[in-house]
Amino acid sequence: MPAEFATATDAGRRRQVNEDAVETDNECALAVLADGMGGHNAGEVASACAVATIRRDLGRWLRSQPNSPGDAGLRAAMRRSIAHANEVILEAARVRPGCGGMGTTVVVLVLAGNRWMVGHVGDSRAYRWQGGRLQRLTVDHTMVQERMSAGRMSPAQAATSPDRHVLTRALGGSVDVEPEIHSHPVEPDDVILMCSDGLTEMLDDRQIAAVLGSHARLDDACHALVAAANGAGGRDNIAVVLARPVRS
Repeated sequence: MPAEFATATDAGRRRQVNEDAVETDNECALAVLADGMGGHNAGEVASACAVATIRRDLGRWLRSQPNSPGDAGLRAAMRRSIAHANEVILEAARVRPGCGGMGTTVVVLVLAGNRWMVGHVGDSRAYRWQGGRLQRLTVDHTMVQERMSAGRMSPAQAATSPDRHVLTRALGGSVDVEPEIHSHPVEPDDVILMCSDGLTEMLDDRQIAAVLGSHARLDDACHALVAAANGAGGRDNIAVVLARPVRS
């Protein structure tokens, strides 16, 4: 099943460099979003390496499949592409001046047959918007999320914790990286939102849902989300991808 994508990125109101990156491949119904970190231009390098490597590797594999790929094969291909992106980032950090210690989050989305496959590392997110309801599909790989999952911190405490941006997983952080990958059935009128924390730090789920509910066109909704995040302060770079199946 083909997919329709819309994307938008913005540096925000307080950053000079946009370290978020997005790439899509309509032919393969594939989208990749990354939020780089490392200061100066290093985060920009890490996120660009991630989206380009994953789109190329995973897109090549998807094109090689005669039919809609099975879950096991697609999960393995997604893991390989993310692992390769991690290797590329680590090597670039080793040899490029000013790039030591850089890293990035990543979210990968593939529409394959009657399911969405979502993989992620870090705190960039994927949501499902369907029937007027916003459902989060990913769980942040952060220190505060681990504490909440263990019952040691409330969501209210997490929202103001000085550790809320401390990642427990990221590309470029170590030689081994473990993405979390889940399959979700395609539902009628699905829209999938992928975003960096520049959106979710500025807008809560209720506000994001209100924007999505106000725009039928994906392009309009993407730009409205960026504008709303900037209107709320725009403290970080913002990246947004919206996807929906195209039914014949």
